[in-house]
Amino acid sequence: MGAALVALAAGPAGASPFELYGASGRAAAMGGAQTAVAEGPAAIFYNLGALARSRTGVTVGFTGGFDRARILLDERPAGYDVSDLGGHAKVAPTGGEPYARRDTTDLDQGVALNLGAVTSFGLDNFRAGLLLSMPMAGYVNADTRFADERERMFSNQLDFTLIDERLQRMVIELGAGYRVAPWLSVGLGATFVPGTTMSNSVYIPDVGDQADVDINADIGTASNIGLLAGVLVDLGDSFKLGAQYRGESYFRIHGENRIRLGAGGGQDESLIVQQLDWTPSYSPDTLAVGLAWQAGRALVTADARYERWSDFHDAQSQPAGFADTVSPRLGVELELASGNHVRAGLGWVPSPVPDQTGRTNYVDNDRLIASVGASYRFEALSQPLQLDWSLQFHTLLRRETKKAVLASYPVCGDGVTEVCDEVPDHLVDPRTGQPFPEAQGLQTGNPGFPGFTSGGWLGAIVVELSWLP
Repeated sequence: MGAALVALAAGPAGASPFELYGASGRAAAMGGAQTAVAEGPAAIFYNLGALARSRTGVTVGFTGGFDRARILLDERPAGYDVSDLGGHAKVAPTGGEPYARRDTTDLDQGVALNLGAVTSFGLDNFRAGLLLSMPMAGYVNADTRFADERERMFSNQLDFTLIDERLQRMVIELGAGYRVAPWLSVGLGATFVPGTTMSNSVYIPDVGDQADVDINADIGTASNIGLLAGVLVDLGDSFKLGAQYRGESYFRIHGENRIRLGAGGGQDESLIVQQLDWTPSYSPDTLAVGLAWQAGRALVTADARYERWSDFHDAQSQPAGFADTVSPRLGVELELASGNHVRAGLGWVPSPVPDQTGRTNYVDNDRLIASVGASYRFEALSQPLQLDWSLQFHTLLRRETKKAVLASYPVCGDGVTEVCDEVPDHLVDPRTGQPFPEAQGLQTGNPGFPGFTSGGWLGAIVVELSWLP
């Protein structure tokens, strides 16, 4: 009942598109190495200290994603299917799933519209800005999945835990920066992620006729606000140093179903309370530091981004045991004689997901990022405009996962982390009083058993038009 009601919740899924591809055409072209040189609305994401030095103006653009990321399942050996015990087991037998176990080859990255603005409000050394990304396919999307054998009765396939549907999340960020001294700028801001609270009252007059159900829903909205804070230090004519902190943000759906069973069919009236708690989207605490070196017409930037993935909660709001990571980025920008620019970048993003040898199937890969792009300044209707574009390519390094082979397998239940037995060996046949022979040994419908391989690539094109009066 609760899973069906998720469709009523208005909210995005996946993580921020800016985290994956970049918050502007310039940033995407330079591999995201922007902490010491961010400009315009993108400075809200990369460094609010740099926002204080940005030109005022308005930007509009889009990010288009495409993918060839794949999860290929190993063939299941015979002998592990869940047997049909005539309804005596608590799980459906193999063959009773709504979908067959299958590979994952159908990611849809989509297109997002990006908007931004910077203004001074007429104040010296002050800038305020807005940064917004909106999925073009609509943002009423809140997919949740189980990371273990329970997903067999839903999609019966695996998904990329941290990169799936990145362009399906709406992002709203606001910030302000102030130039405290000629060599120092600081800024504060916030990222806003909507949430949903739900309290669903369900009445089933007769449990023998569950097609007759009355439902009332009480759905509210909530907001999660992540703190943004940045600083930019000018170290002289050639060097700049920047740092930005981004607080964790997440989209959460929580509440309860209150299911009342009527007295029809002869049963006593009773109340069942189901707790609802999903986290379809999560972005961790992040600290980025960056250094920029200007050498004539060439600008070289280097970033290191620390992400606290150890606090990650999966779609079912359960801790996943991920590791913290540090991601290095490198960017280059060359100013041409015409005043236009060409750019390139590299990045390395290690996966926070440990080897999935046990019960769970969190899928993620180390990624190598390469990017190129350029900018072009021109006038139209006597207005100064700038066009930025970039192409970005992510190689997902091949990762092979094999489930651990144990001498004996625990029965599935709360707190069990190993591959688990869905049908206990001690289950007794009421006709004979003896354990079911078919229940002996490991029986699992876990989609990730006995293993899988993930890899492939992702890509994006970012185009942005800026008005810079």
